[in-house]
Amino acid sequence: MNKRVPLIILAILLAAAFRTAALEKQTPDYESLYPTYEKMREKLGSLFQEKKFADAASLLEWALGKFPEKTHPNAFNLGLVYGQTGELQKGVDALQKALDRGVFYGPWELGSANWKPYAAFPPFQKIKDASEAARVEAEKKAVLALDERSGRPGLAGSPPRSRWGMTRR
Repeated sequence: MNKRVPLIILAILLAAAFRTAALEKQTPDYESLYPTYEKMREKLGSLFQEKKFADAASLLEWALGKFPEKTHPNAFNLGLVYGQTGELQKGVDALQKALDRGVFYGPWELGSANWKPYAAFPPFQKIKDASEAARVEAEKKAVLALDERSGRPGLAGSPPRSRWGMTRR
């Protein structure tokens, strides 16, 4: 066996280790930078303004796991971001993740001009169809409850309303 083979293998392994370490240093520590959803959204807004869509995608991928109660807006925005980067399948995957968690989008959401990059992408139409089916099914199960405090139709447990129907703070 050639004496150089072990040295070549060692060099390859060291190069891979240094590359991994360099990539880890490039990934922001989102946990400490954005401890709250509000802080994350603030940063996301600035990334959108600056058209830094790859950075926005990275932040939103993290946010989907960190803030599961905010799946609806995070998956929606992640889909929009991936539309801007041309990574349409990743956008569809984000929306599918939301559907899998029980989130659906109305036709006015996925039908807006913001989704134009997806217009000719068949998997996106499947997402729209699945989302609409989930919306229709949820609508069948929806029940209007009476607000016990006022006796008027509304959401049970909603905040008191003024006589003009506006929610009091």
